[in-house]
Order: sequence, then structure tokens, then C-alpha cells
Amino acid sequence: MAITVNQGLSAFNAVYNPVVVNIISTNVNQANFRYVLDLYPNGGSTYIRMKKAPYPGSADSEKVGIFDVAKIMEAYVGSDISDTTYGFKLNANSYATAILKFGEEYGASSGIVVYPDLTVTASAAFYAAGMERKAFIDSDFINSHQIGVGVGAKRFLSKAPLSQPIFDDENAWLYLIASTHNDADYMQIKTYDADDVLIQTVNVDNNLAAGNQFARFSSGTRNLNLISSGDITLGAQPIITDTVASYTVQLFHLDNTATSETKTYVITDNCSRFASYRVHFLNQLGGFDSFTFNGINKESVEQTRTSYRPVTGTTTATTFTYSKSEAEEVTLNVNYRDSVIMESDWIDEDAFTWLEELFTSPEAYIDDTTHGLLPINLTKTKIDRKNHANDKLFNIIIEGKLSATSNRQRG
Repeated sequence: MAITVNQGLSAFNAVYNPVVVNIISTNVNQANFRYVLDLYPNGGSTYIRMKKAPYPGSADSEKVGIFDVAKIMEAYVGSDISDTTYGFKLNANSYATAILKFGEEYGASSGIVVYPDLTVTASAAFYAAGMERKAFIDSDFINSHQIGVGVGAKRFLSKAPLSQPIFDDENAWLYLIASTHNDADYMQIKTYDADDVLIQTVNVDNNLAAGNQFARFSSGTRNLNLISSGDITLGAQPIITDTVASYTVQLFHLDNTATSETKTYVITDNCSRFASYRVHFLNQLGGFDSFTFNGINKESVEQTRTSYRPVTGTTTATTFTYSKSEAEEVTLNVNYRDSVIMESDWIDEDAFTWLEELFTSPEAYIDDTTHGLLPINLTKTKIDRKNHANDKLFNIIIEGKLSATSNRQRG
């Protein structure tokens, strides 16, 4: 008995896209033959068993077993975001691991025998990414995003423009996948004044445990000044001062070779007379991107009210009477929650293309200065476009409802 893996798992697999394995057996022509896959999530001792008949083919080499394990692993993958951790942080909820053990079964109908664990794969990771179908089919994700694979600087888990504006005291994060700890040994921040003169270089140590690194780094103007001085190996706090006009963030190998792209943040004055909303949203690659709406933003309260009609009137020994103080309709329950309409400033085409991921994101948060990250359900989007010289500019209006619902007293 022999099973060969024709197509196995990658080191990191996007769990919301197909994750297909392809195997072949030398016993495929046995009676009642089926392929058997035992999937062990997160290195545990229990498994989930799947069985598949051979793929129909005229030649034995075409009678393969095809398994898509993505749907099973979805249940083990969530997301990670926090505004109370600084520097490097492992995305412990955003990925899971699995070992695949392939076997087969065959025999007479009265006595089919299962032969498990004939071929065992190495542990592979599944992370919370769900790429657009065309991008998933065409992309070479590993070579462009997995830091430490191949040569050259790789991308963070984001399609945002490499240079972005950011206001003072705002949260932002850069999500990354690295092959080893050494490939993501430290993050380097360089700060510049308004004349683009270097102020200081700061290296922040990756204090996570060795092994595969599915992590995030807090990179916003607020986050950087809250990084522990004990994690800084070059430079000093405060990183962001009044003289800082922009800064760059880049990941480095243990040998001081740059391993990531360079992200630039341009600190911008918020001159809007309206309240601003900082929104963080789950992007297609499994990280959270951030954008500030600082246009004409409006808040409102949405309420749902239910009531009932009680029996009214009072019966005495000889009469039946009504009272003017009796309510003929009584409120049974009142639920209410905050809603918000958020409008952006005019943005260019690159930013608009990136923000299309916000419109379809299944998870988003408003950054509240008092209460922290508040989950919001985005319900409606309106887009205006104008041509400015040779450039297209876009204005985005998004309606959302805060996920938390409050209740009033019952009537």
C-alpha cells in the first residue's frame, strides 16, 4: 500500500479560499475503494475524518483523491486586534495548524477495511485570509508576502498604499507572516522633521517566541509612544514628538538585512470642524487596515419598540369601571443602538481601490477615545467621483450601526 501526495499544503494557507490536496494510491482499483483523510487540528490527538471516492479518470494516474480542507479549518480561525498591546504581538486567534494523515479503505462490501495514516504531512498553518477569486488564482502569495521566502523585501498583509496620512494619537497596525523569528528580528522606525531630515532611528525587538511568526506590529502615532523601553534596542522614547512630520517602518533580519517593504506614515493636521471616526477593518489578507473619516459625520440613535394591549377596567361586586389613568397600550421592550454616517475627505484612486476592501469587510471597529474599539456593522456605502485635472478623486460615505444593543426598562 502506498499513497503519494501530488499536491500538498503550503506553509501558510488562506482559510477562506480553497485549500486543496491531491493524492494518489497504488490500490485505487480495489473493490469499494475510497481515499481517507484524518485531519488533526492544532496538533491535538483527536481528528476529523473525510472520505472521497477517486476522481473519475480513464488512467490509474488520473484516479486521484481531492480534498478541500478549508471549510473544516474555518472553525478554528478567528481574528486579532487590540489597542492595549504594543510592539510585536502574536496573532494567536487568527491562525490554526493542522496535520493531515492520508489513508484508504477497500474490500468486499461485507468487510471494507480502513487503512489509516499511510502518509503523514508536516504541520501547516491556516490563517484568516479570504482573497478575491481572481487575485487568489493569479497571485503568488507566498513569494510576495511570506517574509523569509526567496529574496527581496516582502509585503505586509495589506494592500493599502505604502504612504498613508495619519493624524496625531491614532492607532494603526502592520500584520505580517514570517518563516522564522530571525526573518522578523526587529522593526526599525525612522522619524523625520518637516524638512525630511532624520531625527532618530529606533529599533524595536521582536520579543515573540521562536518559530513561525504570524504577528502584528503596532505602528500608529499613538501606539509607538507606548512601546516598552525594554523592547527598544536602538533609539529611545518618545518616538513621536512634536517635531516629527513623518516616519517609516520596516522589518529587518537578524543580520540587519531589510526583509519587508517600507511603510511611510505622514502626520497630518486634522483641520476638520467635524468629529472624526477612525475605522479599523479586516482586510482580505487577514490583517486590519485603518482609515479616518473626517468629513461631515453624523450620529443618530436607532430604536426598536414592542408593545402589547392589556385588559383594562376594574370589576367590583356590582359594577365594571374604567380609569383614565389606565394605559391601553403598554411598552413591553425598547432596544436602541447608535448609528453613524461617516464621510471621507477626497481621496485618490489608489486609496479608493484599497478601500473597496472596507465596503466588503465582515469585521470592523470604530476607535472610540473613551471606550476603545467598538464593533460596527457597515450597512450602506455611497461613492461620489469627480475629475480633477488628470486625476480621479473619490468621496466615500458609509453608514454603520454599532453592534452593541442597549435595553430600557420594561413597561
